[in-house]
This record gives sequence, C-alpha cells and structure tokens, in this order.
Amino acid sequence: MQEILITGNLGKDAEVIRRKDGKEVLTFSVAVSNGKEANGEDRKPTWYGVFVMGSYENVVPYLVRGTRVLVRGRLGAGSYTNNRGETVISLDVSTSPSGVEIQKFADDNNVGSKAGTQAQRGVQQSETPF
Repeated sequence: MQEILITGNLGKDAEVIRRKDGKEVLTFSVAVSNGKEANGEDRKPTWYGVFVMGSYENVVPYLVRGTRVLVRGRLGAGSYTNNRGETVISLDVSTSPSGVEIQKFADDNNVGSKAGTQAQRGVQQSETPF
C-alpha cells in the first residue's frame, strides 16, 4: 500500500456522495502549496480529491472551504478529459475519519454552515474513483 500525508486547505465545503454500489462517502478537495517562484509569486497548488469512508458525521460540520487539514491515506491517480478536450491527471487520497486532522478552522462563523446542512439534507448520486 502506498500511503501519503498531505497538508493543505479545503477548496470547497465537504459533501456526502453516494457511490454506484450504494455506499456513502465524504469527499472534499485539498490544495497543497508548492512554495514560491524565484520572482516571489506563489506556484500553483497541487489539488487532491479526498474520499473518507466510515463514520465521518462528526467531522462534516468542520470541513468547510478554507479549513486547513492534514490527511493521511492511500494515494491513487487517474485521468479524465476536461470540457476543453484536454487530458487531466487527478490525484486522490482515500482514508478513514481518523486519517483527517483539522489543523486550523477556516473561520468561526463558517463552522457548521454549508457542509453540515448538506449532510442533513441527504446525499447526491455521483461516481467516485473507488
């Protein structure tokens, strides 16, 4: 098994999706900083899709856009064709709730906002890489 450890900020609120097999998965994206260019400008971040299996209900309200997290899990890679016809590489991390550690809350006013509401309303149908 290939394990990865990433630290970064959520790009959007976490959401619960339903896989084709009927199981529910918590998913969110994490932007990992790649430092600065020689001219002082920030390099583009590397984005990872994170998929959490298991009892994730306790962490959902805190996983909102801007929250800084540390994620430990299995690395997966794939590719897809975007709407411009370009092949894009995707990097995914699958983990359990214990593999997600909140390092810094985005904003005290955001905690429990959209992510918690989405989880309470139900789930949406989606395809996932696993």
